[in-house]
Order: sequence, then C-alpha cells, then structure tokens
Amino acid sequence: MCAVLPSAFHSFGADFARAISRKFERGRFLVIGANPQELKSQFAEAEREAEVWSYDDLASSLSRGAGIADFETAVWFYPSEKNEDYAVAEALSGCADAIVLMPCPGR
Repeated sequence: MCAVLPSAFHSFGADFARAISRKFERGRFLVIGANPQELKSQFAEAEREAEVWSYDDLASSLSRGAGIADFETAVWFYPSEKNEDYAVAEALSGCADAIVLMPCPGR
C-alpha cells in the first residue's frame, strides 16, 4: 500500500509522530527525511518504535547494498531535487508494508 497524506500532514510539527501513529496504529516505522534528531525525539515521546534516517543515511545504505529491516510503515519526506527517487521507492517497497510519501516539510 502506498499513501500520500492530505495537505494537513505535508509538514511536520511538534505532534507529527503522534498524528502518524494514530493513522498507523501498529508496528515499526522507518522515517526518511530532514531533521532526524527531532523526529527521533517525537517518536520516543509518542512511545512508538521508529528508525529515523536522513536521505543521505538511506542513500548510503542503498549504495552499500545493506539489508534494511522490515517495517510496517515507511514515511518518506522526499526531496524533489534528488534524482534517485525510483531507487529509494524501490528499496522502501521491499522493506515496508505501507509507504507514506510526503513532500519535504514546509511545502
């Protein structure tokens, strides 16, 4: 399943992790996007298991061919200026049951 959330979710505020946790009530999250430390903190406060990586962390893992653990939901704040979107989408589809695509925060 792939979902693009409505515009109210297209940027994350202080309650992003809680909002996405309500939408997807079970399982582990993989979050790819800017501000990984802020997002890690939010998921910890929401008491949800999540790995949060920057785009560069994911790209580095893909280039090394590293296996990515299974997740129930992957949230990707995709940057429009990157040209590796297809490779990232393909990698995420192999490691998560659901993928949520979101434009970069602030769009």
